[in-house]
Amino acid sequence: MPLFMHINLTTRKIFVILILAEIVTTTISIFTGSEFYFCLKPFIHIGLTIFIYLFTTPKYNIKRQKKFVNQITIMATIAYILIYFLSGILFSFANNPLNMKSYNIIFNILYYIPTAISVELIRYRLTNTFNYQKRLKNIVFLSIILTFYMSNIPVSNFMALNSFIETFYQIIIPNFVIGCFLSYVALNGSLYSCIIYTLCPTLFNLFSPIVPNPEWIITVIIKTIIPLLCYTLLDRTITQEKKKSQKKSKTLPYYLGIGIMTILAMLLT
Repeated sequence: MPLFMHINLTTRKIFVILILAEIVTTTISIFTGSEFYFCLKPFIHIGLTIFIYLFTTPKYNIKRQKKFVNQITIMATIAYILIYFLSGILFSFANNPLNMKSYNIIFNILYYIPTAISVELIRYRLTNTFNYQKRLKNIVFLSIILTFYMSNIPVSNFMALNSFIETFYQIIIPNFVIGCFLSYVALNGSLYSCIIYTLCPTLFNLFSPIVPNPEWIITVIIKTIIPLLCYTLLDRTITQEKKKSQKKSKTLPYYLGIGIMTILAMLLT
């Protein structure tokens, strides 16, 4: 049996590898330009996915509500696309910012789809290898790392205060909330439901010649409120099924939801 089959990397080492990979690809993009960066990054994601699957071992986890979690996740995917499209009807539509020429469509498919699938493969694998005692902390940290993997944020966005604040509210917060929700789905559901939730909106934005163009605050609310509501429903149902007699403690996603809703209310004001 090959030597690597006996090697299991710790969670901390995996996190360090993921962070270093993101730093390397970002550094390359600074010196070589975005085109080389977009061509290189999918291969890095695929390589990291293979590496993680070789050097980690998932823990056995009984998922009694797996079917229910998958159903809710798929329904949430459909609800997001419908509400997102409805926001265009209520506000406005715009031409797709992605170049819709045939060769650019192929380029976008080769970049966005492998990246989305790789991220969810990594999330699912690592989420199911975490120790129970440190699971919540590791999920939050993993969600932060994968947020930057999925966001493709240029370094220039962090150079000025205005662009940093805009990036934080429009990109980082929604992707982080979605990441936490998908980690919860990965723990209690299946891999394909995580991929569906990530991939379907991506495909919609890749192939639709026009896309909704509401105010950015509307998009942020749509992206955050759906996973928060679905998490609340899933957590309450699973908790009731486990028949816990003690009062359910307020977990981090609860406080995260309250904090985000407070921030959004302040911004709207």
